[in-house]
Amino acid sequence: MTVSIQKLLNYATDSELVNHYLQLLAQRQRQLETDFGQLSEAHQRVTSELQHLKQTAVSALPTPVSMSTTEARIGVFIVNNEGIATDTTTGLSWCRFALGQQWQNHTAQGNPQKMNWHEAMQQINLLNASATPCCGYSDWRLPTRSEMQPMIKGLGANQLKKVFNDHVKRTCFWTATTPSKSLTAAYFVAINGFAAVCSKNRNNIAILLVR
Repeated sequence: MTVSIQKLLNYATDSELVNHYLQLLAQRQRQLETDFGQLSEAHQRVTSELQHLKQTAVSALPTPVSMSTTEARIGVFIVNNEGIATDTTTGLSWCRFALGQQWQNHTAQGNPQKMNWHEAMQQINLLNASATPCCGYSDWRLPTRSEMQPMIKGLGANQLKKVFNDHVKRTCFWTATTPSKSLTAAYFVAINGFAAVCSKNRNNIAILLVR
């Protein structure tokens, strides 16, 4: 059989083209394998970060508060017969009676004691250091404005009376929050949720404790 020189040349050219394309395909396959490996690593990193964020978010949630037979729920609060109300949304525990009152027969007795801001801070420190601290705890403090104001507005008048009894009517309470660049004033919060600034020295206001 006779094969022309032109056919041999065409065959050689076609083989070179095929080899060239095969090489290109092999390079493309290696590139795809590299890209897939990088995507797989990125997916693992993202999955790990999402898992970490989920665990962090769960751990930041307030610890659920269990209820005993001496406790009752009022709104978002769990109140007990020892004079403590626990906010289940923030984890804060509030004293159900004002400084100067006594907790007897599951209710506040007497009238709130009113004093200036500096006297209030001093009385809280003395109370925490005493042999018989309030409700058995020694870490009470003044609430901040951002703690007290939303709590009062969130409860409303009817639930406030149930949580803190009738002594909260027409009462204002000191907060630990002071205006910026001021050494002589602090915020108070009224029982209707209104907040304002007044003198630490000249104004006598009631104290509601939180921990």
